[in-house]
Amino acid sequence: MNFEFYNPTRLIFGAGTLSQLGEVVSKHGKNALIVTGGGSVKRSGVFDRAVASLKDAGVSVVECSGVEPNPRITSVKRGDELFSRYAEDAVLIVHDENGNLPGRPPMAKEDIVEVLRSAL
Repeated sequence: MNFEFYNPTRLIFGAGTLSQLGEVVSKHGKNALIVTGGGSVKRSGVFDRAVASLKDAGVSVVECSGVEPNPRITSVKRGDELFSRYAEDAVLIVHDENGNLPGRPPMAKEDIVEVLRSAL
């Protein structure tokens, strides 16, 4: 599969800036997908503060947790299940009038799963 995906990114750094998350995100939509790994973001309290900021701004949150960096081969079968779930959540959160993830080109759930598989 060949494609080009354009994804401009805005980064905000500094003490106390996490509290701005909801305000910034709400300008782009009313839904957010938060992808987390092994749990340190929750143990540190950052996850709860991020969710609170989003909810205070009227943004609903869907969480995908347990994402592994550099997944082991034993995780590939589990990965297929997770990839499908992540793709469904991504399209649920942000979609165009045809139900695809907006981009250049728009991506259907199956396209997202293929991109995630290719990263293994």
